[in-house]
Amino acid sequence: MEKSIKTLSFAVNDQDLATHLTFGEDEFIHTHSFYEIFYITEGQISHFCNNRQQTLEIGDAFILRPNDIHHFGRTGACTHRDIMIPIQKFKNACDYLDKNLFDKINFGAEPFHFKLTSHQIENSEETLTFIKYMSPDVEPFRPYIINSFLAHILGYIYFSDHIEESTYPKWLFTLLQKLVEPPFLKEGIPAVKREFNYNYIYVCRVFKKYLGMTLTDYINMKRLELSKLYLTTTKLKITEISEEVGFNYPYRFNQLFKEYNRCTPIEYRKKYYHPD
Repeated sequence: MEKSIKTLSFAVNDQDLATHLTFGEDEFIHTHSFYEIFYITEGQISHFCNNRQQTLEIGDAFILRPNDIHHFGRTGACTHRDIMIPIQKFKNACDYLDKNLFDKINFGAEPFHFKLTSHQIENSEETLTFIKYMSPDVEPFRPYIINSFLAHILGYIYFSDHIEESTYPKWLFTLLQKLVEPPFLKEGIPAVKREFNYNYIYVCRVFKKYLGMTLTDYINMKRLELSKLYLTTTKLKITEISEEVGFNYPYRFNQLFKEYNRCTPIEYRKKYYHPD
């Protein structure tokens, strides 16, 4: 007799992100009405997805699309972190990195499989614990924190998929990965000088050679892309968004935003705001 496939949905209709650690009861065949990112935090487990079986261990991570069919097979103790994301919120985060990323994830024959280091897992666990048990005084910033986390973890996926296809120096790929992390992007040039043990003039020269623009222009571009994510998915004030993406002076933020987007941040929000 053919086994039935269960479709999982959010328990609460307006849930913007749900997460938990799974220790068992994950061997039933199921699919989702949302996107799911999961990674192994402890042990080893068999993963069956779309008729393909793989043995996963600590650091193995997947991004599952709505309608991917999967289940796990347990032979011993294993823990995995599951992160459930509504479709629109997931698309917003993809668009921040690359306008083609969402389609690439959905049209691929197989779901994305990538690796996280122990340090990346530790950072992710800290952030997700903070999101899950957020205190009331920071609750208004919840959409911003979730968007930051998604941009961060999707950066691992985006760059791991491209790293073998490019002739970029390894350190430059590391820098590009860092520049999708909101805290690093917010700090900008001082963070680059602190984290990369190269002459700064050399860094700027190589960056322009491979990217076709100056490091400063690239940082401003990524800050403005991140600001659009916040403008359309949070209720943060324009001055707060300006500060969060790394512009110390709101007038400079407004000036560059209008230059890049042919409208002011307020006009952009009025046109595209769609809260999840």
